[in-house]
Amino acid sequence: MVDEHATLAPGERQSFFLRRLGWLIIALAWVGTIGACEMLARRYGGFILTNGRPVHVIGPHIQYGEIDFEALGGVVVWRRAHPDRPQPQREKDGFRIVVLGDSILQPAMVHESKGTARQLEQRLNARLDRGPYEVVNLAEGGWNLAQEEQELITTGLPLNPDLVLVGASPNDIMHFAFENEQLLEVRFLNDLDDRTNRWPLGLLAKHSYLYNWLWLRWKHAEYSAERPDPQLERRTIIEPVGRMAAATREHNAHFAVICFPFLYGERFSPPRDHCPFEGLVAWATESDVPLLDPIPAYSSHPTAHLRADDIHLSPYGHRVLADAVFDWLVRERLVPYENVAPAG
Repeated sequence: MVDEHATLAPGERQSFFLRRLGWLIIALAWVGTIGACEMLARRYGGFILTNGRPVHVIGPHIQYGEIDFEALGGVVVWRRAHPDRPQPQREKDGFRIVVLGDSILQPAMVHESKGTARQLEQRLNARLDRGPYEVVNLAEGGWNLAQEEQELITTGLPLNPDLVLVGASPNDIMHFAFENEQLLEVRFLNDLDDRTNRWPLGLLAKHSYLYNWLWLRWKHAEYSAERPDPQLERRTIIEPVGRMAAATREHNAHFAVICFPFLYGERFSPPRDHCPFEGLVAWATESDVPLLDPIPAYSSHPTAHLRADDIHLSPYGHRVLADAVFDWLVRERLVPYENVAPAG
């Protein structure tokens, strides 16, 4: 048997080994890069991989503290402790606003003092002359409008509010469930079950943090990009908001809605960007319900400054939103005042 290497000239033999060495270096570089990315995904991916099921996912909601469950009107709600949130005054004194929403208005990842509700209260009392003005924040992370409706009936309206502000979030149209103490979207859970049985990617699903991190980001973007189905929007958004508006008016209080967008892109550009729930906008116009689309206010700032993640606001974003809500309440005469002091 003839040795292939022995038949090569010295120069050709050197070139042959250099090519082999180059291929080996490239292969080792790929292995090292993938290994490094795997370690980074394990460290910063925000989840623990258990038999192909990422749990404790950081996004869209961060779990913390003890969670108490109860049923209100046939709807399961949960509450966390909010030690940084002031309790409503025992005796109503002045103009009272009740705020309902999810983790955007809660606010998630931001101290209550830096959230929209508390900053709005500060602006009202500092700049308007018919106070005092009290803002009671009843928002809770992960809630949808059906849960907020029950909270309005059982907690909000008994506080005798003068104005009820409800935040409609892009997450409100989704269906969430708790899995391993983490709030996850139901379609997302179904995908988790399906993909671990697929060959050969099922092996990666069970063992690779990098693969799961990429998959999590892709699915989150896929769900977020979907346009709301009109029937689903009516059932999950318009109908509960309509009932909340009717119940509020029965208590001789004003009702208004804030429509939140996903925080994508480098900068918003109205009128291209607008409230994602077109049916809600139409309903608000027909029902004479004030609706704030904060995108015009957001458009003056880079989105990166406004956002903590794809849906939650940074402290800076809450300041921008508080300014927009204050201007809107004054413009729509939703709060009593005679004079408006300039911003300090």
